[in-house]
Amino acid sequence: MTMIPVKRPLHDEEKALLDFLLSAEFPGHQELKAQAEHVEVVGRCKCGCGTIDLRVEPHSLRANTEKHIPIEAYGEALDVLLFAQNGILGMLEIVYYAEPPERPYPRPDQLKLWARPPLPPKDVSSI
Repeated sequence: MTMIPVKRPLHDEEKALLDFLLSAEFPGHQELKAQAEHVEVVGRCKCGCGTIDLRVEPHSLRANTEKHIPIEAYGEALDVLLFAQNGILGMLEIVYYAEPPERPYPRPDQLKLWARPPLPPKDVSSI
C-alpha cells in the first residue's frame, strides 16, 4: 500500500465511518472517540480505495486497547478496519474483495460492526 502525504480534516464520509466504528463498545473506545474529535488525515492510499492515515493531537489520552485493530466492520465484499498503535488512532483501512466502487466509502448502514473478543487473562501461576 503506497500512501500519498496530505494534511486535511476528515471528509464527511470519513467522519461518518469513523463515528460508526467508534459507536461500538470495546476496550479503549471512549479514549479513541475523544481522539477522533481532533483527528486529521495525513495520508491517503494511492490506489483510491479510501484508506487514510490519521494523526491525533500529541497530548491525546491514549486508549488501553488490547488489539492493534480494536474494531472492524464488514459489508458485501469489503472490510473496514480501524488501527490503533499504542492506544492512538493510526489508520482507517478500506479493503475491497471485488472491484472498488466509484465512491470509496461505504455508508454505515451497509456495514456490520465486529469487535474482537477480549483476550483471556494470563495465567500467572505458571510463571
